[in-house]
Amino acid sequence: MDLHSLEWVGILVARVAVGLLFFLSGRAKLFVPERREQMRQTLIKAHVPFPEFNAAFVSTVEFVCRVAAVLGAVTPLASALLAGVIIVAIATTAIRNIKANLPTEWLAAFLYLPECFTW
Repeated sequence: MDLHSLEWVGILVARVAVGLLFFLSGRAKLFVPERREQMRQTLIKAHVPFPEFNAAFVSTVEFVCRVAAVLGAVTPLASALLAGVIIVAIATTAIRNIKANLPTEWLAAFLYLPECFTW
């Protein structure tokens, strides 16, 4: 059996796994009032302008773009929007919480963010 003929399986599994993460997170923020309020409070603490609008926008992007990406529809656009959400989340909340005395400690903590960052 040719290994290349099974490449689509790995791509599909990765797409579905990452897609489910964003989809479920976005769904909870859109349809569960407690999660919606938690998202709004996080944006307020991060001094993000228009927290009501941005909470709805970010949740919608996570929900809709992940469905589109999993289905393979407008994948580049969906991925770019999701990357923007991640970058803004890291820049507005996660980086501020890094505690380090040395630049190397800061860099190590920054590189560890994807492992411990919660939305």
